[in-house]
Amino acid sequence: GGGGGGGGGGENMLQLIYFMDIRILLVILHVIGTVIGAGAATVTDYLVFKFAKDAKIDKDEFQILHTISDLIWAGLFILLATGFGFILLHLADFGSVRDSYNVDKIWAKITIVIILTLNGFFIHYYVLPTLKKRLGKSLVSPSILKKSFLLFSPGAISAVSWYTALILGAWRGLDASYGEIMSAYVAILAIAIIVSNIAGRSLLKKR
Repeated sequence: GGGGGGGGGGENMLQLIYFMDIRILLVILHVIGTVIGAGAATVTDYLVFKFAKDAKIDKDEFQILHTISDLIWAGLFILLATGFGFILLHLADFGSVRDSYNVDKIWAKITIVIILTLNGFFIHYYVLPTLKKRLGKSLVSPSILKKSFLLFSPGAISAVSWYTALILGAWRGLDASYGEIMSAYVAILAIAIIVSNIAGRSLLKKR
């Protein structure tokens, strides 16, 4: 009887080590994905404003933005895959694995990753094609100024979302509810969108 119990205990220990190894691997990949995405989003925002200073985006500048957007997609894919990995580990209900997670934080991150994905599709299918149509032409035009909210807001959404994901990943002892995390995120997002649009429009109107 005692031997069976010992065997069961040993088996549980092996399973725990296996799950811990997966968890460490997920954490490392999660950090890499977040760093790639946050870095690429920051560079994109910086370059958009830098390139728009002369109120034109040429072919080479557009190609750079397109290449960096591929990096953002790579970071997003890693973040999404590892996020669902964490959810599966939590559902596996493994004591120390389960206790080390704040589930509200995981769901907040998954929500933010979904927002990032939708925003990424919008950039890919609307913002980049709109800029491509005006390669080498002045961005100061009634049609662009009309669309300026749709062109400048996605950059703010991208930056705030990536840095929120980064902070949530790094903030180990965070004991906030899903509602609290998302309320803070939406408030910062609103400010960032307003600032981005004011800066973007003033840049175009200076020309």
